[in-house]
Parts: sequence; structure tokens; C-alpha cells
Amino acid sequence: MTEATFTKIYVETATVTLSEINALNFVSNELPTGISQLLPEALPTSTVKDHMLAFDCVLRPGTTEASLYIQVWEILKNLLALQVGSGGSDEGKVCLATAGAVLHNTLTDESDDSEVDDEEDWAEKQTVLAEATLTGPQVTGRSEFVLVRAPAQRPLPIWSGLEMVGHPDGLTPLLVGTVKVAVHFWDQIWQPLSLALELLKKSPAQPRSVWVFLTDMRTWDFVRVDRLPCSGGVGGAAASAAAAPATESTGATAAGPRFALKRFKSVRTYIDQANSGYLQLLAVLHHIIYPGEQHADLQDRIVRSSAALESRAKSWVNKAQELQRPAEMLNMLKARVEAAKAEAEAAEARAEAAKAEAAKAEAEAAKAEAEAAKARAEAANARAAKAEAELAAMKAQGGRAGARTSIEN
Repeated sequence: MTEATFTKIYVETATVTLSEINALNFVSNELPTGISQLLPEALPTSTVKDHMLAFDCVLRPGTTEASLYIQVWEILKNLLALQVGSGGSDEGKVCLATAGAVLHNTLTDESDDSEVDDEEDWAEKQTVLAEATLTGPQVTGRSEFVLVRAPAQRPLPIWSGLEMVGHPDGLTPLLVGTVKVAVHFWDQIWQPLSLALELLKKSPAQPRSVWVFLTDMRTWDFVRVDRLPCSGGVGGAAASAAAAPATESTGATAAGPRFALKRFKSVRTYIDQANSGYLQLLAVLHHIIYPGEQHADLQDRIVRSSAALESRAKSWVNKAQELQRPAEMLNMLKARVEAAKAEAEAAEARAEAAKAEAAKAEAEAAKAEAEAAKARAEAANARAAKAEAELAAMKAQGGRAGARTSIEN
């Protein structure tokens, strides 16, 4: 564990007052108006299936939030998938800003030396919203999840980020979420809350509210940041106070955008055991992403979404297979050429071996013939020597016979 680190979260003076901060101590036991937990079975079933896979097959060392990001995405993606196949909705499409999303002027992290150096300058224009003591792994960076709504006429995917919030035909913020290894509300809520306020200030026309969640995948804390009606002068301030939620601090003259905070009862969820809190979580997130959708229409949306995704995926695979076929034929021809080449080389090798074998056999036959000729010559020489010996013997015998005859005569 590291030494205690103090993280100061700044917001503009009068944007949120101490009264709104204190409102976070009072937790509403009710779900947001219009939320029903009666979801069609298909939505929680598909979500839980994907979540279980992320829970079981991703290592979870317990000291980092990285594995939890995947679990949050598995929940959000099943809700975002409901947009597919719904046609050209006038409300546009909801998209996710990737982990680490940040605005240029959002002071939620003092790791940048330049921001720390400018702290005194900011202090002249800002008030401290909260000062939280964070230790060790609690000290983290930006909010990991930001949901925004894109205009209906913008095709997906969108090649831009949160810098488009507040621009004409830009992005409208809906939800800011932060994931921690363990939730400590009063230490950690300021990071996503500060970003939610910055997003609201960048988009003065809409929306009226941005939601914030803080979770460790067991506890989900939700805070709604409501934009209060703009006013100018004392009379306007009184009108704003009358129209504002109960958490608004009254009695101050509004000099700019003002916001009120409302905290809802924590939702408890467990993916390793069945629990109704998970269904409540899906209902709350569905309400945030699709505030005007009725659960009665949800089953048809699920069917259309599944069919549209299946059709799109099959079309992609079919085209890929068509592109793959010429390549497969070329590979087959190459394989045949290589096989023929190998066969030719093998035949040539066999011919060379046969030639060598024939030469060897011929040499051995010639050697045998030479040896046979030599043997025949030796035999002929032996017979000639024998004949000469016999002739000599006969001559010798004939000489002795003539000598006897001369003596007798």
C-alpha cells in the first residue's frame, strides 16, 4: 500500500453547492420513475450467459479492475444490441466511449505534472467539490465507461470521441461509469461525478440528466445528475427553485448552469448465484439507455435484433467464403504442381538408381566374364603344357626304340 494520496475534484463555483453534496447522504429507496423489473426472459438469459463466460474464463487477480471491465461490457453490449434491426430511430444510436475517456479540461487526475502546476490558477476560479483520501489500488485514472447518444443520421461506427459532446449534430452524454475492485462510495464517486458534470456543461441544450454508476460488480451505486432550469436574476432563481428537485439548494441567485444530485439505493448483484438484484440492474440500465421504451415491446426488439445480427454475420461469412474459394483453388493447383514436381524428381531419382544398378551389374558381369576367360586361358595353357609334355615323352620314347633297333641290327 502506498502513502495516502489526496485527490481534489474541482467544479465551477455555484455549479453544485454543499446542499447537493449533502443530498448524496440521503438515498432514495425507490427505483427511478417508470422502471419495471419485469423483463422478458430472453434479455437476462443472453446477458447472464455472456457474463458467466467472462466471469469464468478471465483471470481475476483481485488487485486490478481490468477483468471487471470485460464483465461490465458483457452487460452493456446485450443492452446496446437491442438497437440493431430497430430501423432508423429518431433518437439515434447509443455508443460506448472506451476506457480512459476524458475531456480536455476535466481535472479528475493529478498524474499529469502540468495539471498539478496549474492547480493554484484553477483554485482561483474553482471550488473544491470534495477531497477524498485514496490509498493504494483505489488511486486510478479516468472513468472507464461513458455512454453517449449519436444523432440518427450519423452512420456507425463513429470515428471520434467525447470531444464531439456539445457540438451541433454531436454526441449527447447519457451515463458515466467507474469500476473499482471494491466500492467505497465517498472516496470514489467524485471521479465519475466530475466527468458527468463536465459533459453536462459541454452540452447546454441537452440532456436534462446524466447518470453515474460506481460498481465493483457486487454493489452498483447510481447517482442522477439533473440540470436545473436556467435563470437570470432573483425572480428567475425563485422559479428555478420551484421547478427543481428536492435536492436543489435554494436561496442563491443562479449565475450559470446549476445541477442537482440524487442518489438511489444500491443494487446488489452476484453472477455466481441467482439473485433478483441482477434483474433490477438490467431494468435500471435499460431505462437509462432507452428511457422511452416500454418493456411490452422489448421481446419483439430482442427477436429483431437477434435476426438482424444473425443475417449480418451470415452475409459477412458468405462473402468471406466466396473470397476464399479462388484462393483455395489456387492453393490446390499449387499443391498439384508441387506433387507433380515431387513425382518427377522421384522418377528421376529412380532412373539414376536403376542406371547405377545396371552399370554395377554390367561391371560385375564383365568381371565374371574376364575371370572365366582367364580361367579358360589357364586351362588351355595347362592342356598345352600337358600336350607338350606328352609330345616330349613320345619323342623320348621313339628315340630309345630306334636305338634298340640299331643295336639289334
